[in-house]
Amino acid sequence: MIRFVSLHQDSGAEIESTQYLYPIDDNGWLVDSPVTMFRYGRPQMLNSGNYYLKSESKQGKFATTGELQLQAGVTNVVTIEML
Repeated sequence: MIRFVSLHQDSGAEIESTQYLYPIDDNGWLVDSPVTMFRYGRPQMLNSGNYYLKSESKQGKFATTGELQLQAGVTNVVTIEML
């Protein structure tokens, strides 16, 4: 499972956002189709493994990217600081 929390970097206020996760295969390549997460702040089922993250606020003014390694058997909580 995974749950995202997006925060404004300066004020610390929560920001509603959409996350796009691209699975990374064993050879290090990104899968073409992202897994899109729309339910902000709620846990969702997702396979463990390595993912590339792109995230943007609902207003489209803030964005962030990075790599994630999700663990099996736990709820992975990802805190994103939006610039």
